[in-house]
Amino acid sequence: MIKLASQYDDLELSQKSKKLLKEIDSLTMEFANLAVEYDNLVLTVIPDIESEYQVKIGKMEYDLFCVGTEVARFKSKINLIQVAINRGT
Repeated sequence: MIKLASQYDDLELSQKSKKLLKEIDSLTMEFANLAVEYDNLVLTVIPDIESEYQVKIGKMEYDLFCVGTEVARFKSKINLIQVAINRGT
């Protein structure tokens, strides 16, 4: 990365200008570091967390869905039996 402050060393700049150029360099580096950290989070950490969620919680959600489906099936059977009883067959 090119440092702005060092590019202008041979020019006569005011102290304020030099300070601002150094601050720009510092902020540019901070931005670059944050961009790398963001990429790491988006490309590595978040997929790892989602995968772990699917393995741990997703399995439980699937099991709960299966139990709910089985309960609905038994309720339907009970309803059909009740209808048959009420008809007298």
